[in-house]
Amino acid sequence: MVDKILETIKTHNMIQEGDTIIIGLSGGPDSLALTNVLYTLKDQLKVSLVAVHINHLLRGEAADADERFVKSYCDERSIPCFIFRKNIAQIAEQMKLSFEEAGRNARYDAFDWVARSYSSYKIAVAHNKNDISETFFINLMRGAGIDGLSSIDYFRDNHIIRPLLECARFEIEAYCRVCNLTPRIDHTNHENHYLRNKIRNQLIPKMDEIFEMDSVDAIFRSTEILKNEKAFIQKHIETIYNQVSVQENDSIAIELSSFNRLSNAEKYHLIRLCIKKMRGHLTNISYDRITRIANLKRVGAMIEIDACFSVRLGSDKLYFYNASKLKLENQTLRSGDLKVRNVSKSELGSYKLSNTQVAIDADKIVGKLSIRNRQSGDIFVPLGMKGNKKVKSFFIDEKVPFIRRDQLRLVCDEEKIIWIEDMRISDLVKISSDTKNICIMTFQELVELD
Repeated sequence: MVDKILETIKTHNMIQEGDTIIIGLSGGPDSLALTNVLYTLKDQLKVSLVAVHINHLLRGEAADADERFVKSYCDERSIPCFIFRKNIAQIAEQMKLSFEEAGRNARYDAFDWVARSYSSYKIAVAHNKNDISETFFINLMRGAGIDGLSSIDYFRDNHIIRPLLECARFEIEAYCRVCNLTPRIDHTNHENHYLRNKIRNQLIPKMDEIFEMDSVDAIFRSTEILKNEKAFIQKHIETIYNQVSVQENDSIAIELSSFNRLSNAEKYHLIRLCIKKMRGHLTNISYDRITRIANLKRVGAMIEIDACFSVRLGSDKLYFYNASKLKLENQTLRSGDLKVRNVSKSELGSYKLSNTQVAIDADKIVGKLSIRNRQSGDIFVPLGMKGNKKVKSFFIDEKVPFIRRDQLRLVCDEEKIIWIEDMRISDLVKISSDTKNICIMTFQELVELD
């Protein structure tokens, strides 16, 4: 099995010389075998090893015995070992997660904490060929597409590696026996309260019996084919993305004219890619959610992805954006936010106003100035109009792209909006024949003529 794992590492270029390998070591057969194999290969691979163990505090003395076992194993081999004790039951309740989800999050948080100490590292986890089959069926029953059905990847996020993926559980257990390893056994794995355990203990053995074949191996071959298909699709969708998208700060805009010419499958994968680029992951992004996004028809219609990210249909673009960063925080004026200079009417000719500068009647400003983003119900009297107009309607009439509407700064006094950045001043503060004092505002330096 050592040779098989070494071949997997080399084939998928998992480890580079000088890497620190951070191993998730629970003490069970899979993680113990992985640690032992990497310990055997560490000089050949020219890497150093670090173990991480998380005591979930769920199984009382059994969990404490696991912790002691891991520490003893690592001490005997001089492998540095970080041990974390996390109250998973409490975390799950507070975060409204299952024990499995809370435990997984705690493990990867611990990995990330340890990884901060190393400039070049990989995180090795002990998923194997049987885990691929179990995950395949879990995702199948959730109605997954090719991403879910391709199951577990060899790599994740460029630094999480899975060297045991081509090894079946029976091979791992045989390796432990040959090497006189005595892994800890989590007896809850034999209880059928959870879907994964039902698949492991009931479904897969029944399939082996009915079809008289190794279903784990057959499913593994299918997922390898699906991984290749997924890689092909991802490359194709990246090409489309580069052709039809514009990324600006915290938003991605897709040209609707190009988007509407795509096939349904291309739209589906392009939306997934945009969401992943914005959020960094696709957790809780269902097929139905993506279909709803693809089928948006009404300009201004919005779908929330989560508390931070949303998708909105514009007149000519589909916008993916971080709503939490889109809006300018309401703020009072600070030095450098807005340059204000008061001049007399006779002095105005000394200045050349750019498109980002305005001149208004200073005596019509009421109280202190402030800068903010637009708010629901805002009204404005655009220069040249006699009556009020909703800022929302003004933006629509002026064809301001949706993604810009919450980014434009509004300069206000204590009674009214007096200037919308890059747009117009209010008619209520325009310069007239009665004006005596003039206020020049700009978000840039004034250019004074010689």
